[in-house]
Amino acid sequence: MPARLSLQNSEDGVFEVQGLRSYSSYRDLGITKATNEAILAHIIWAENAVTEFSKRHYHVLEDQFVYVLKGSAEMLFEDGQQYRFEAGCCYYQPPEIKHTFLSCSKDFMALEACLPPKFETVTTKQCSSN
Repeated sequence: MPARLSLQNSEDGVFEVQGLRSYSSYRDLGITKATNEAILAHIIWAENAVTEFSKRHYHVLEDQFVYVLKGSAEMLFEDGQQYRFEAGCCYYQPPEIKHTFLSCSKDFMALEACLPPKFETVTTKQCSSN
């Protein structure tokens, strides 16, 4: 159960660079605090078009959901399938699925929700040969 009602307007949040990709900024939506550390929700924003591959990685978590708000992005998953996600597209990413962020448009923006909010990201060097 949420600890309290949480409200954030578009002008309230601050975008900060974090994670594996130096070209991605994240704006926390305050949901982690409101849910007593149960859910992470943030907006991901690529400030420019990107064609720099991320390191192959996976996340040790229970659930991950992404809804693309603007632009598009391409990702490669461990089964060899490459997907293009465009505005209005949503996807559920299974726990610990290996993936590589391939590219995105200059206006890419997405809402991401993760459970739990604190999780480990394991890069290729730490992954097995699969």
